[in-house]
Amino acid sequence: MRRTTALTPILLLVVLWGCSPGVALPDPLIEDPLEMAANLSTDKAPDSFLAEARIEFYADGKARKGKVLIMVEPPDKLRFEVLSFTDDLLALLVVNSEGFGYFERGAKACHAGRLCAAPQISQMPMASDPALLANLLLGKIPLLTNPAEQTVEFSTEDGTYHLVLKKGDHVQTVRVAPDGKRVVEASLELNGKTRYKITFEGSMNVDGRQVPRRLRLESPEDANDSDISVDYREFEFNVKFHGDPFEFRCPKGVDTRQWDCISQEEQ
Repeated sequence: MRRTTALTPILLLVVLWGCSPGVALPDPLIEDPLEMAANLSTDKAPDSFLAEARIEFYADGKARKGKVLIMVEPPDKLRFEVLSFTDDLLALLVVNSEGFGYFERGAKACHAGRLCAAPQISQMPMASDPALLANLLLGKIPLLTNPAEQTVEFSTEDGTYHLVLKKGDHVQTVRVAPDGKRVVEASLELNGKTRYKITFEGSMNVDGRQVPRRLRLESPEDANDSDISVDYREFEFNVKFHGDPFEFRCPKGVDTRQWDCISQEEQ
């Protein structure tokens, strides 16, 4: 009997520990989805920026690694130069509201055309929506406008807010850090299929602003089941670009193939 009595406090502590929340609730706690949405607002166009990053790219069962130079001129002009570790150009992608241009070293032709064809040709997730992609690269998530349903709650299991917006066949889920301002992960589903999922890891201070140190963008329905990770090494805001790096020019002697909207089977 004495041995059972001695174990009772220990068993009680185990039970209490199992019932207690894993993470303490933030103080103050955000319970209004409108307040959370206001914190995450992307109404203001991002500033121009130039970044150098390490890139890991997986698509069509193939893996590629290298460096990438990213140039962004808001609201929707982007240029990606994929470089070898000896700074040789491996691939070039330029996108804007009018269309895209893509070239890969060793290819017999350049590719250009409507934005709807850009993800499949370049295998860059979300290339068909450059304004959205520009925000995603900064850790910003444009939210569904005028959702029919929206909820927010704090999860004591993973220590983040879960903001869920529903509008028609779209469901957007955004996980936000306890400060209620920094996005940790976001996904958008359309008719039950994931359009994109993006995860942000770490953060770095650039001119007084927080930028994700690493991001992973998955787009199963967009670009050949692509999965791309970007680790920023250098980052600069308010860059004045010389010339027009957002005008695509195919190398001399290489033909350009024009693309309209295509499906996976047409490639």
